Amino acid sequence: MSSFYISCGWDEAGTNPTQTQLDSAIEYLRTFPSIPRHNVLIWQPHLDGGQTFINDWWDWVYDTTSCVFDYERMKLANNLVIFCLAPAPAYQEAADAARGQESVLPRESLVSMMTSGHLEFMNTYPALGEWYRFSLADIHLSIHSMIDYMYRVHDMYPVMMSQINNYPQSFHYHFGNLFNNAPVYPFAMTSFHSRPKWTKHNPADRTQLKNASGSYTFWKPYYLSSKENSVDWDNPEANQGLQMNVPWLRHWDHANRVPGDYLTELEVEANFQRGLKNGWSQTYKNYNNFDSTIDWAADTFGLTSPYDFEIRPGIDEWV
Repeated sequence: MSSFYISCGWDEAGTNPTQTQLDSAIEYLRTFPSIPRHNVLIWQPHLDGGQTFINDWWDWVYDTTSCVFDYERMKLANNLVIFCLAPAPAYQEAADAARGQESVLPRESLVSMMTSGHLEFMNTYPALGEWYRFSLADIHLSIHSMIDYMYRVHDMYPVMMSQINNYPQSFHYHFGNLFNNAPVYPFAMTSFHSRPKWTKHNPADRTQLKNASGSYTFWKPYYLSSKENSVDWDNPEANQGLQMNVPWLRHWDHANRVPGDYLTELEVEANFQRGLKNGWSQTYKNYNNFDSTIDWAADTFGLTSPYDFEIRPGIDEWV
């Protein structure tokens, strides 16, 4: 794929990938090296909740974030792949603590990250914060690998969103019951469909500038519109009906399979009112109904300890 084109609205004439194709994209993640993937959960909620969950998900994104999508058309893709951090099995946390090397993020740290914010968490726990940054980079690399695979092999286009990691408490209020309120932290998601209708295109095709020796490569700066000439979303009447182009939203050129004409202000107002008018919700900021006592990973996947011994909760010695 020469460029990644992120859709923000699907075309009704398109089709969805099969579950086998989605599973093959996840299996493809085994082919590239990365850090040890402790705590990383890849969740396909549509397998349990179907279209009902898809609808609820996009309604939640609309109600909670400021992301710009045609939310009703996003529901045409009947699949979601959500990358999360989830509690490791208790025996893995115990073994990690016993050897004095922080390779696994303890469930209490996940709760702390969700209630205090991940930036504050990184400042408070530098060693774990470094691990978190590596893990987050791995999640984004994984999503990009899936996007590339799904396009090359199955001719499917993506949507990608990471803003959900700002709202773990709201996420838990709405969806936490699906994993028994274990502290599962949502970080990024992707979804696939065969036919975009609109695309959010940040121009990666800008000129690459080089110095005389070729040792420096620099992106050519692009035009930044002044505040006086930008769209006032909070007061559309102030724009006096101007047909301004919106520089990050474009129609999809189906014939050439590239972004087409830029959307005008009026086209955006007609199709993207949801999201553009929405603010960042703080309603669930104090929600903390997490259950870190259950061994979620072991219970969910039927895991048993590979060790001949266990560290029992409350007993600070090997038995």
